[in-house]
Amino acid sequence: MSVSSRFIKEDGTLMIIGVRLFALCICMVIIFSSLKIQNAFKEYKNNDNMPDIYGYIDVNQDKTALFMNYWYYLKDYNILPQKSVSNNGEITSRYDMRDYVCKQRIRYNIHFDKIKELVEAGNMWDWNDAIKVNDSDSIGRSLGFINMGQSKYLKDPNNNILEGFSKEFIDELMEINGINSVSYSAFESERSWFWDSQNYEKMQTFTFHSENDSYHNEHLPDYGDRYLFSTEYAQPTKELYNRLEKYIDKEYVDYEAFKEGKQVVLFLRNLPDGGYDDTINAGDTLYYNYYQVSTDTYDKVSSKSYYYYFPYEEAFAEAKAGNKKNDDELIEMEIDYDACVAPQVAAVVKVTDEVIEDFKGIIPAFGYYTSIASINMAQQAVDRQKDVMERYLGQELSPDMDFELSYNQISINYDLASTFSATNNKIGVYFNNNDISYDSNVDVKNTYRTQLINSILQYGITIISMIVVHLLIMAIVVRNRMDRRYDKIKLLHGLGMRRGKIVRICMAEALRESLWCVITMPLILLMELLMYAEFVRKL
Repeated sequence: MSVSSRFIKEDGTLMIIGVRLFALCICMVIIFSSLKIQNAFKEYKNNDNMPDIYGYIDVNQDKTALFMNYWYYLKDYNILPQKSVSNNGEITSRYDMRDYVCKQRIRYNIHFDKIKELVEAGNMWDWNDAIKVNDSDSIGRSLGFINMGQSKYLKDPNNNILEGFSKEFIDELMEINGINSVSYSAFESERSWFWDSQNYEKMQTFTFHSENDSYHNEHLPDYGDRYLFSTEYAQPTKELYNRLEKYIDKEYVDYEAFKEGKQVVLFLRNLPDGGYDDTINAGDTLYYNYYQVSTDTYDKVSSKSYYYYFPYEEAFAEAKAGNKKNDDELIEMEIDYDACVAPQVAAVVKVTDEVIEDFKGIIPAFGYYTSIASINMAQQAVDRQKDVMERYLGQELSPDMDFELSYNQISINYDLASTFSATNNKIGVYFNNNDISYDSNVDVKNTYRTQLINSILQYGITIISMIVVHLLIMAIVVRNRMDRRYDKIKLLHGLGMRRGKIVRICMAEALRESLWCVITMPLILLMELLMYAEFVRKL
């Protein structure tokens, strides 16, 4: 080490600093180029996970109304007279009370078990549809419908989890060349929700009505229409939950709860009049209503406009006709006001461009209120609805009243053959012909694929060039050193120093210098070892 240090000092300070700074610069350029390739690869992998094309059944059903049944609380209702005795605007009667509270449009949540208990105890006022809670107070029920005719703000609710892709659709789709894999899920927009402290005024439902409607307040120009409520029922993979976890506070992170259908993540979009609904927060319970159905065969002509119309509904109405039971009214109230599933809200997320990008290929369309749930929750909702319908009928559903979970959303990944067979164009045409709204990521994925190739070529060549330059420069430096030190090293060898010891003296210097660029360190040490070994062999 003493001899090695003397050799180094003889080169001078400028040489010592210059060699080390040169190695450090080489190292920084290599690291920078590697990070560029790594980032390009990361972006490619993130986008390569997206399906090449995804879509959902999106039929224009031209519904004219969206129904949201709710309860409201009537304090001191029972002690007021039935008819009004004053016209000065004061609340002097039950009618005034009902009219005033109903206009507040604030939902009063009461568990259906309690409703059932009160009704069975005879606490229901038949003549005004109110239910006595105690001697002074009652609760009333109302229909908070939204007139959707010609609305610029609301998209017709047109997706339920009972109607989906037919076998014929799938068979024809799979005949298209270039498809590598297909996955299915469900997207729902026909089911209404409710939650504690839900306020229809804060939901700005007055803006959703058509312009010529008496409920309409003011229309804002150029505001796109959206679903009011929509739910994405996805396969509850750990990968999906990792994306959701980015928006969930630690106290609500629970993958198993999400997987089992006990937890959802809610997304809010800005409302037409500006701002966001602040009545629902993380930790609240989100109640999913049953699908509303009509059992009146007379209304079947207009059912597609006013009711959530399912293939089985006419058969259901015919089976129910003339088969009234004592508890039918309670079951009808259960369908109208109870929840079929009630998950916890793990997070309430405001929709931004980043959020849309994070869930691209998962949520096909964000509504004003959109949730991501497990497909297991959809199955639970179907099972609960089937149970209540069978209790209402008093018998099991027949085959023509099929009530099973159906997939109405599809994601497709392509293989290499798609490049040569115009797969994306063919599927796009097929989707359009089958009322499927879709989005394609092919162009985006190709862009990132091209960026990755360009990065590998550009920065990969830079890395190789830097390594070669470093080796060449150090080879020249080492050759000059050997020429300058030849006499001294020959003298040491003549005094009895072995060749191996001389090589170790030279390599100690090489090790110190190579530490300034650890990336090329193995190659530099190997090259210098071979050069020094050849040098001392000729002594």
